[in-house]
Amino acid sequence: MESKLRKWIKANIRVGVRRTAKFFILEVTAALHTRWTALFRRVESRNNLRLNMGCGDKRKEGWVNIDLHPAADIKTDVRRKLPFCSNSACVIYSEHLFEHLEYPEEAMQFLRESHRVLAPGGMFSVGVPDTELVLRAYVEGDFVPKQLGLMDIPGCDTPMHCINYLFHQGGEHKHLYDFDTLAKILREAGFENVRRRDFDPELDSDDRRIGTLYVNAERPSPH
Repeated sequence: MESKLRKWIKANIRVGVRRTAKFFILEVTAALHTRWTALFRRVESRNNLRLNMGCGDKRKEGWVNIDLHPAADIKTDVRRKLPFCSNSACVIYSEHLFEHLEYPEEAMQFLRESHRVLAPGGMFSVGVPDTELVLRAYVEGDFVPKQLGLMDIPGCDTPMHCINYLFHQGGEHKHLYDFDTLAKILREAGFENVRRRDFDPELDSDDRRIGTLYVNAERPSPH
């Protein structure tokens, strides 16, 4: 049940002000993040790390889960320099994180840092909303929210409402991608062998199975 305070805020404070206050609090939290945890001190010199970036509450066992969320192993802001040694990870994974980064500054910073942390031959695996799928369905008149992973989104009762949610998500989505665009910037960041992949039930979240574009790329090995 919604609290009286929350109802009063919604009734008396404009949405733009509420959104600005929310992002200000998030930025202050990020600036004060605790980078040097005991776990980090244990893993900072290890190799073959598996890093789950922007994990939220979707932890992966056997991985180092990274976010500002309370469930994370290491609480750090992934938009800044990553607190890991170069060449220390064999795989970096993120699911529905990348679209929350401003492009190009934050997005390219994250890719460059991921490239640095990955060992040569290491895998960068990313999942983002499949924008092409949604726009194609809209243009072709075949827009079914359930088939696009948008069934349970409040207010997605028309195709355009769903598209607006996808593009904005209350101001949290910063940039959206299709495969060609994502592949281009991955290559610009130094990755190679960029390819689309299928949903992997052992790696990806089941509630993201529909409507997500999954892409793998590799840090080149020395020739």
